[in-house]
Amino acid sequence: MPTMQTRDAVHAKLALEVGELGPVRAAFLTSDDSGGRQLHFWTLLDGHDEPTERRLVHIESEIEHQFSDDVDFTFTAIHLRGRDPRALIPRDALLVKAPA
Repeated sequence: MPTMQTRDAVHAKLALEVGELGPVRAAFLTSDDSGGRQLHFWTLLDGHDEPTERRLVHIESEIEHQFSDDVDFTFTAIHLRGRDPRALIPRDALLVKAPA
């Protein structure tokens, strides 16, 4: 698992970047329980929004470049299509953007 300091730095950077994206209803991090270097970043979007998805790709690329020595990332975007975002967030997730 990434160090607490690295995880906190990733979280802070993502919160700053993703917090301003209106179509992102929620975002969170989960980590690999096997003690590996893996962090999973999940974004929950209302629906398909090309400008937001392009911005997310840019943010993800910056994060990966900045922290690639310490962390292996996976990035997942889920289109909610009317579903409640709270139903998709695991209890142990670290919220980056709380569901509104």
